[in-house]
This record gives sequence, structure tokens and C-alpha cells, in this order.
Amino acid sequence: MVVRKTSVLFSGALIAMTCSYSLSALANLLVQEGVSSSLELPKESINAAPLVGQVAVMAVVGDDIITTLDVKNRLGLAVVATGMGQDRESQQRLLPQIMQGLINERLYMQEAKRLKIIIDNAEVEKGIEVLSAQNHQSTEAFKRMFEDNGIPVSTLEDKIRGEILWGKVVRKTISPKVRVSDAEVDEVMEQMTLSKSERMVGIEQILLPIDDKTNSTKISELASNIVKEIRDGKSFQAMARQFSPTALEHKEDEIAWVQESQLDEILVGAIHKLKEGEVSDPIRTPDGYLIVKLDGTKEVVNVHGDNAQLTMKQLFVPIPEDKSKIPQLKEQLGQLRETLKGCENYEKIDQSSIDGLHVDTMTIGLNDIHPELRSVVEEQPVGKVGDIVTTSVGLHVVTVCERSLPEKVLPEREKIRQMVQFKKIELKAKHYLRDLRRKTYIEIKE
Repeated sequence: MVVRKTSVLFSGALIAMTCSYSLSALANLLVQEGVSSSLELPKESINAAPLVGQVAVMAVVGDDIITTLDVKNRLGLAVVATGMGQDRESQQRLLPQIMQGLINERLYMQEAKRLKIIIDNAEVEKGIEVLSAQNHQSTEAFKRMFEDNGIPVSTLEDKIRGEILWGKVVRKTISPKVRVSDAEVDEVMEQMTLSKSERMVGIEQILLPIDDKTNSTKISELASNIVKEIRDGKSFQAMARQFSPTALEHKEDEIAWVQESQLDEILVGAIHKLKEGEVSDPIRTPDGYLIVKLDGTKEVVNVHGDNAQLTMKQLFVPIPEDKSKIPQLKEQLGQLRETLKGCENYEKIDQSSIDGLHVDTMTIGLNDIHPELRSVVEEQPVGKVGDIVTTSVGLHVVTVCERSLPEKVLPEREKIRQMVQFKKIELKAKHYLRDLRRKTYIEIKE
């Protein structure tokens, strides 16, 4: 439940006086304090004028508050981490998203507290170590980068703490309840098998959520600015960590492959315009603005497709000039067929037992097989001795011994199961957070 009021002031023993700020007024204050400086900020830059007696409440989230100091520090964190927001206009675009991120973090922590989920300092420190490594820095140098720009390390720790707690909330409340049945895996595999190939895409996403229409324009401008910064060389992962709330993350050195057919049409349309490594323009969705990076594409060809390789054994008798002999040949061939067991016993067949009989073992591409025979062996189970097939060139008894792909294979069932499970958890986590926002008293200063 979101309520917007004229002002919410915070008073306490350590604060001599209070005053309220709108987001635009806060932007002016931050610019005056130097947040719009470049990344090479002097020590007096971001924190040059501490808000002594000037700390106001920007939002109330349940029993918690978000102050101008919280917003100021988090904005500084985003500036240093992403390189964005170094001018007044950019900061004004960042502020709504910064506020939404802080609100979400308060909700993460409140829900974790309700569920009696705890986190120790070692886990937070481990999170900082991971981020440091991803930025190719030591933990000490990484922390110092923020401290040198006047940003308390506690700001970074709070952000990591919220993300870890939310992951624990999701694992405790959602993950154990999400099941992927064999039937669901079968359905996905069947979809991949029905077509001759399935395009898989590796994508990364940044979602800038929109809760109401009032901030739609600002979020749109922010999305465009993020795209520009990424195309100018900023890290996509760094932007995603700062601006995109997510329940789960995949390792940076792993591509998250998904079936293109499982994506929304509007997303597929955007992906088709991208080359590997490119970033899309902002995409308007019901949830907000989506930015997509294409990490790669691959075709997964099914084992019934044109590229399938078949290892077969065959009894073959050419059509005689005297067509009246065909029934007799079929009877003789049928008797030999009865002696076969899968791919066994072909070598024991006496080729002189039928005039013109050939016993063949071959490995051949499905698209190279005679069209009249291809339609039969394409769906024939491996190891089953086929019925006598009459084509324009002869009589055939075929057993498919092996069906394989020269290079490409279908994903393993377990990988498909994990992919479906991930999507389910991600969707449920999004709904979970949305429900928390709806039932929690949230008051934001206009």
C-alpha cells in the first residue's frame, strides 16, 4: 500500500532540527554537495556537506524509515559503482529508482525478520569479496574506492545484506514449494523435438519496475541513460546489480540459456535485432522497462532432424525385372527377418539365400536416405527390426542401431528441469515482492 503525502519529518534526540525534501529538492541538495562530480571525486566531494540538522524522512516503509541521508549515500554508491549520475540531470533520473530499491530492501529485511531468518557479518563480507573479485580488485581496495568518495562501507554492506536476506527468504518460502514434474519436462522436450531445431538464446536482463504512472517518464529516461552508458562501455552486470531487483542470480562466467520459444513475443522481436554482445533499447513491458543483452545464440537440433546421423543395418533386395517374383521375394525376406534380433544376426545371413540380396551396415545422414525409406526410419525406434518396406528401387528390412547428432545434442532432462524451475521461482518471487508492497504501509514524499 503506497501513500503519497506532502512531507514526513523525522525527529529524534540526535537531530536538532528537521526539514523535508521532494526528490527534485534532494537532487539540488546532492548537486550542491558534489555528487555530480566525476568518478575521480575528491574526498570533500560526495560527503562534503553532511546533513547536520538536515536529515528528513523521504519514505516510511512499515516500521522503518528512509532518510535523505540514506538516499544520498545510496546514490553515491550507484555513481561510483556504475559511473552514472555524474551530472545533475542524470542524478534526477536515478533518484526514483534509488528510492524504489531502498523500499524493496526494507521489505526484504522486514520479511526476513518475520520469518526469523538471520545473517551474520561473515556472509556480508563474503558478498563483498565476490563483488571485489568480479571487479578485479582486492576487498580492501574495493572498500577503499567507496570510502575515498565519502560513501560509508555500511551503505554497501546494507545493500548486500538485503540481497542475501531476500535470497534466503525465497529459498525458505518459495523454492521448497516449486516442483517441476516429469510431464512438464516431457512437454518442453517434446516442443524441442517436434521442430527440426530450437533456437536457444543466452540473455541478461535489467528490469526497471514501474509501480504507477507518475514515474513512468522518469524511469523511461533512466532506462535510456543506462543503455547509453552500457553501450559506451559500462558493465552490464554492474548496472543490473544496482538497478534491477532480482531473486536469483547466475554466475557471471556462465551463459543463462533459455528457449526462444518460451519468451514473450515482444522480447523475441527485440532479441532478433541484436548481434552477440549487443544491448537492446528499453522495452516497455507490463512490469516496467526491460533492457536485454544478448550473450549468444545456438541451434539445438533434435535427433529427428536433417542433421541426425543413423547407424543402420539393412537387408536389401532390388526389384526384379519380372514383377511377378516380388511376392515370393517378400516371403523369403520375411523368413530371414524372423531370424533377426535388433541389430544382431545380420552378419549370419547368407547373402546367396536370395537372388540379389545385400546385407549392409551403414552410417548415413537422415537427409541422405532415399525419400521413400526416410519417412519410415525417421520415427523407427532404435533396435526395432522394421517391417518389409517396398520402394521404387527394392525391398528393405531395416534396423536403426543408433541415432545421434554429429555435434549438437538436446539439453539433458535435468538442465531442462532446472530451467523451468528457475523461471517458476523467479515469477513467484516477483509476485511475493509485489504482495509485500501491497500489504505494507508505504508513504512516499511527492
